Amino acid sequence: MQRSDRHEPNKGGAARVHRSMGLSLAETLFTAVVLAIVLGILVFISQNVRKRGEIEETEYRLSALNSALKVFYEKPNAMLPADTSNVLIQLLDEPSSAKLLKDIPINVVSEGDTGRQRVEILDGFDNPIRYITPEQRGNEIGDFVSAGADRMFGDSTNQTQHGSKQSVDNMFGSETETKME
Repeated sequence: MQRSDRHEPNKGGAARVHRSMGLSLAETLFTAVVLAIVLGILVFISQNVRKRGEIEETEYRLSALNSALKVFYEKPNAMLPADTSNVLIQLLDEPSSAKLLKDIPINVVSEGDTGRQRVEILDGFDNPIRYITPEQRGNEIGDFVSAGADRMFGDSTNQTQHGSKQSVDNMFGSETETKME
């Protein structure tokens, strides 16, 4: 773009210089840097909002599953199998625990060529939530666990705050606050 300078006299008689509407290289670079910074901030904020939403959804689902477990075990002689799919089926077959899970999406998945189907509930990160038996968890009713944000379970039966990199962010139903209100 060419730059044209015209001299026009103003009322005081001195000449005034007019520049065309084009931007200089410095102005263009400054604008590009500002836009890049603004876009970077927006990407950062949107990723944090999305991650927070995934964590909250996971906590809600784990809380509902933990509540359903507690209600199920209020029955005399209540026992659940070790397989997550069969645990979910039994919780869904029991009316008192099923009503606690009514707002949670349940997936029925076919396994390969066998045609066998299993039931699963996904966490907010789109990974299956697992059931841990009472013996594995060291409590009376067992627990449900999500792999967390890194999507890796690590050793989900030996969770400590100083655990392996994969297990530190595991999320347990028994450790969620009640999110169902």
